[in-house]
Amino acid sequence: MQNFRNYGELPDGAFSDKTSKYCAFRQYKIMAKLQNYFEYANKMQTLLEAARRVELDRTENAPRAARASGKKIVTFAPHPDDEIMTGLLPLRLMLENGWKVVDAAVSLGSKVERRKERKKELANACKYLGWKLEVLGFDKVRPATKKTDPEYWQKCVGDIAGLIAKQNPDAVMAPHPKDANLAHMATSQLVRDALKSLEGKYGGFLIETEVWSDMDKPNVLIEAGAMHLGHLMTALSRHVKEVERNDYHVRMPSSFAENVRRGAEVVGGQGGRAPNFNFGVIYAVKKFDGKKWVPAVGSKFVGLKNCAEEIFKK
Repeated sequence: MQNFRNYGELPDGAFSDKTSKYCAFRQYKIMAKLQNYFEYANKMQTLLEAARRVELDRTENAPRAARASGKKIVTFAPHPDDEIMTGLLPLRLMLENGWKVVDAAVSLGSKVERRKERKKELANACKYLGWKLEVLGFDKVRPATKKTDPEYWQKCVGDIAGLIAKQNPDAVMAPHPKDANLAHMATSQLVRDALKSLEGKYGGFLIETEVWSDMDKPNVLIEAGAMHLGHLMTALSRHVKEVERNDYHVRMPSSFAENVRRGAEVVGGQGGRAPNFNFGVIYAVKKFDGKKWVPAVGSKFVGLKNCAEEIFKK
């Protein structure tokens, strides 16, 4: 298991030697000179403004997977870019434990005129990360479709079930049922319906994610290091037109830092001590008990000194 907590422990290929040394130098310089919170806020503002000027879709050294373990995770992304927004766990499983990652693109977005371009951007992002891409490309990914067009809904459920059966993964990822975006809520229901149709044939985990609204009862907070964030932001920048209209790729460190603040309470329990993480992502890890999907593990923090697969252990 590789430990990526410190800049000096970044794996070969994460950055060029020059970039890695510069990062370490800048970290030391910032920590040595920071005197008060006004300086902190000012440096944060300066860094954010500088990050906006980084070239999009630039060439970087791709992440290097550990030796293949035979294990696999399929992530069902409602839109192109959601695979990155929730992608810390798949990335860590790939880097540390040799898991194969498959991104299942449930839709290519609601704007028909952008779908061809978004598919290309998505392919570039997955290629950079070393993830396999499966494009489902459904239309009408809305909860209402289950009632207004049940035949099409069942076709989508069948396609998802077929993909799961074909890939035979150890875990699948999908948004939680209340993730406040119509495509996200529909994707959650489609995946659950597909898993129900496979009852007795799929024995893996269901990992629920959040993008637009918080989960009620998550049970895992997993830590991200600077290297993980760098790879995820680089991949997200491949979705060029999306981040041009909204530069959320450079705000990823802020959202990951907020996850640690909130995860300390909603995962660890109110009033508990927060883990010593700078960045993290919250998940709900579930297993089917024969009747419903229930928490597979108790509440846990999975740091960089822990193996990513720890999230599956009780």
